[in-house]
Amino acid sequence: MGKKSLKEILYEILIVIINFCIMAIVFFSLLICCFKIVYIENEVKGSSMRPTINSHEGVNGDTVFINRFADFSTNDIVVSTANWFEGGTVIKRLVASPGDMIRIDEVGNEYVLIVNGKTVYTREKTEANKRKYDQFIDCVENVNPDVYDYTANIIIDSYGNKSLLMLENQYLLMGDNWATSSDGLSGGFVTRGQIVGRVDLIVDVNDNIAEKVIHYLWNGLFSFN
Repeated sequence: MGKKSLKEILYEILIVIINFCIMAIVFFSLLICCFKIVYIENEVKGSSMRPTINSHEGVNGDTVFINRFADFSTNDIVVSTANWFEGGTVIKRLVASPGDMIRIDEVGNEYVLIVNGKTVYTREKTEANKRKYDQFIDCVENVNPDVYDYTANIIIDSYGNKSLLMLENQYLLMGDNWATSSDGLSGGFVTRGQIVGRVDLIVDVNDNIAEKVIHYLWNGLFSFN
């Protein structure tokens, strides 16, 4: 066999490059198709999850991608068809799952959200945030049983602190923005079947959605943690 000419070598290199590009296109096309099967894309309306997820006056809000097949746990952001919301679905933080105990304490200049004896986060003591604290007090005191009967869920410790105990198939959803959120403290718990999926990706309104999705997929493919 004679020595290959430069033209033949370049041709073979070109064929390899073309085949690689075709395989890459097919691979990423399949990856995007799978992504669209697993994830629901949704633009956020309302301010109840600020500052984690933002909506903006007069323009589009942040975009979230909801994994409808993933499991979820306490502190995940989820989407739910809650009974207390008539507009379709809500996006909230899952603050308590079955077996969890939750309470909100008033400590100094802050309201402290405590789950299973551990501080999850704090909120500044303002009139707007006091609304959410008062809703919790209403729950544990069972002030308005017509909205939701919490009686069987009240746990009182040796110091007199009252907590809500999540029973089987009870999930408590709350918005991060206490000042504006209508959620489980005023409307009641949701069931597992009412949780549509878990939010895995949040894309800021100022970011390129396609770029963020590709970056998310790339990190997922080559993550070895």
